[in-house]
Amino acid sequence: MKLLALVLLLALTGCTAATPAPVVSTSAAPLIQAVVPVVPDTLDATTAEAETVRLADAIQTLVTDIVYVDDHSQLNEATDATAAYYGVIRTITIDAATDPVVLAQSIAAVLKASGWTEDETTTETGLSLDALHNSGWFLLLSGDSTVAGQSVVTLQLASPDLQ
Repeated sequence: MKLLALVLLLALTGCTAATPAPVVSTSAAPLIQAVVPVVPDTLDATTAEAETVRLADAIQTLVTDIVYVDDHSQLNEATDATAAYYGVIRTITIDAATDPVVLAQSIAAVLKASGWTEDETTTETGLSLDALHNSGWFLLLSGDSTVAGQSVVTLQLASPDLQ
């Protein structure tokens, strides 16, 4: 009888399904990695420019239906009140049929999923604003549809203080 019970137990154990390992999609991994800042060993004007522009370019790839990009990138010299940093401001006009508020919120969600921390968010009719930071970089991301027929997403990205 014990032998029969053992055979039955082994037979049932062999028939139970193992819990399948969860399948993790890696299709978003390159996208998420692209928007993560890479802090150079030395953060000077040259390396801050390279990484800040690279980050702005990566974030801009998340913007759909681009009509025109107004790009202002520059080194901001130190003053008595602030340290030097590299900044990028991009005003991106998108197709009027695309909702810039929803688009900006979607971009913010991708950035948060990649490790950016949201400091503040504001949404009003036709306008959204997210303040985020990661590894010393600071980003203001906005979507604006307050002017009829002119949908705009704006990126304002600043590097950490230069060494």
